[in-house]
Amino acid sequence: MPSPITQAILSAGAPDRPALSDPRGGVTFRELRALIEASALALRERGVRPGEAVALQTPNCVEFATALHGILGAGATVVPLNPLLTEEETRRAMRRTGARLLLDVPTARSLHAGASRPLTPSPTADPEAAAVLALSSGTTAEPKPVMLSHRALSANIRQTVTALRSNDLDPRWSVLAPLPLSHIYGLNVLLHSSLANGNHVVLMPRFEPRAFARLHAEHRIGWSYVAPPIVAALDSEDYSAEDFRHTRVMLSGAADLRPDLARRVGRRLGVEIIQGYGMTEASPVTHMMRRGDPLGIGRPVDGTETKIVDGELWVRGPQLCSGYLDAPGPLVEGWLPTGDLVAAGPDGALRVTGRSKELIKYRGYQVSPAELEEVIAACPGVRDVAVTRGTLRGEEVPHAFVVGTAEPDDVREWVARRVAPYKKVRRVTVVESIPRAATGKILRRLLRDCADDSDE
Repeated sequence: MPSPITQAILSAGAPDRPALSDPRGGVTFRELRALIEASALALRERGVRPGEAVALQTPNCVEFATALHGILGAGATVVPLNPLLTEEETRRAMRRTGARLLLDVPTARSLHAGASRPLTPSPTADPEAAAVLALSSGTTAEPKPVMLSHRALSANIRQTVTALRSNDLDPRWSVLAPLPLSHIYGLNVLLHSSLANGNHVVLMPRFEPRAFARLHAEHRIGWSYVAPPIVAALDSEDYSAEDFRHTRVMLSGAADLRPDLARRVGRRLGVEIIQGYGMTEASPVTHMMRRGDPLGIGRPVDGTETKIVDGELWVRGPQLCSGYLDAPGPLVEGWLPTGDLVAAGPDGALRVTGRSKELIKYRGYQVSPAELEEVIAACPGVRDVAVTRGTLRGEEVPHAFVVGTAEPDDVREWVARRVAPYKKVRRVTVVESIPRAATGKILRRLLRDCADDSDE
């Protein structure tokens, strides 16, 4: 019997409706099923065995989906890898996960050759077996392989589809997927949950703002998935409501979205921008806003429990991971400590205020980088910002890295007028860009690596 994940994505759409499109063409739900079955058979004939890890490294394309579900159909475990990884990074990821076979686009396409051959029954998927080994984002350390079972991923597809439908996602709409499917947000939300809702998914191999706007018009996109860097790229007079005249909603995820940016871009484009929240260890979705809600992490999805422990959000539900590969797992008595500090704003919306491991301890006070970033982002001349721990004369201090024309002294003065004295930014460095993961998360460890003990 196929994986419940595969069953979920193939059962919602009418056989002759479009399922996936990429720049090379598209497939219907019927064709998608045939290509998945052919890929599974080809992999079994090539010696792939149940429980084996198989790496998959392609840009967003139809072949990503057919190979992924072909691997699952062979009873193996998928290791999705970002195509931007270097050869050495790819080798390290394969060593960490135990993957010996790597599928790229040509290899994945070659698996389609047997689409008309008679099929042998697929191995029955063990619901508790790892379907995917997803590498955590690694913003503070080396990524860990997270074991996501068939049960957990299929549970989160059901939870996410329910949340999408509560936001009026019509199965007849085409949706746009510009974020990497190799990331768990792309894999289980953009790809799986959209297909499980019956939508036609238009895949972008990589994000480019003008192509993003053009595809919305060409495919009459009703709903698109974004991350904060995409929203920031659309914060320009180059784009207007006419470009997005068919679009009702943009769902942002993978990193926290500033409310002022969401409001400004939403007004200009004539769309409602909402936000979801989650993490790799939760398959990934735990929360999603409803349309009309104030911007925040949103409401818990069905079957998800939450609690706040010393300011940190903890979650529990059927979508949680089985653990880390060859390392102690993250769960505490069935609960997942997210590492995110949260607080309710004046409008009642729960928002992320920082990471527990990223708090800066200045003379006994705890300072949140996210809070300072929101203040600095509003400073004239600042286009982007990240705050991390720095040192000044041997003392831990808030260190801001800014992109733009603002001078360091201007940034210091701007912050000093708006925060308590212990929260002042003590160091400011002007940089050309802020290092970010593909999802938009700030890679603070890279900033800390380039900081020194001198003042600017």
